[in-house]
Amino acid sequence: MGFGILFIGYFLLLNFAYSAFTDAIAGAIMLYGLYKLSGINRGFRYASLAAGGFTALGVAKLLCEVLELFSLIPHSELLVSVLAIIKCVAVGGVTVLTLLGMKEVSAEVGLSELSEKCLRTSILALPVYVLSLTLEVLGLFSLTEFTALVVISVISIVLSLTLEVIVLIRIYACYMRICMPEDVKMEVEDKPSRFGFVNAFRRHEEERQKEYAEYKLEKMRRSAEKKKNNGNKNERKTKK
Repeated sequence: MGFGILFIGYFLLLNFAYSAFTDAIAGAIMLYGLYKLSGINRGFRYASLAAGGFTALGVAKLLCEVLELFSLIPHSELLVSVLAIIKCVAVGGVTVLTLLGMKEVSAEVGLSELSEKCLRTSILALPVYVLSLTLEVLGLFSLTEFTALVVISVISIVLSLTLEVIVLIRIYACYMRICMPEDVKMEVEDKPSRFGFVNAFRRHEEERQKEYAEYKLEKMRRSAEKKKNNGNKNERKTKK
């Protein structure tokens, strides 16, 4: 499922200490998840492009780390800072665009509360990533040695990790409450289980399937109406 795959990839971003070894994996998983969601709306589609850039960055970081490990290239603080700046922009783009995509799809299936939460989280993400980006840019000029900037850097890290946890909660909420196309392939006829929680889970999945079916039908109806209106406009222009 798109949201489930996205959740796994985004979860790997929490690996702050050894990100050079996991960013490429995290980016590839998020890219795959967002690719599966990209047909839903523009937010997911643009987020998948940002995830593609982040994946390429992750591969570059991993390559540099391996080359440095075997002393094939010298360690460069400038390169580290530049890659960190690009990562901040890429992750920020993936985060904000994904939240906007989740906001839109949540609103379309009637989950207004979840939609509002995604919107508020996307707004919260902007100052957090702007702060991180500012600190990384200052790092290019070796200004991070000042005590005040060190304290701010620690605060920025805490805020970034907190934000990522909140985003994970939003993704999980969408995973639990919004059914995507591939989920409809689940078996319809299952024998009742003797375990109550299994039956409850199955009922929950059936509700998600119904919710998605209604969402998909409405989306198809809107798309058909839009094409029809565009066709009528083109026909009138041709007659003129």
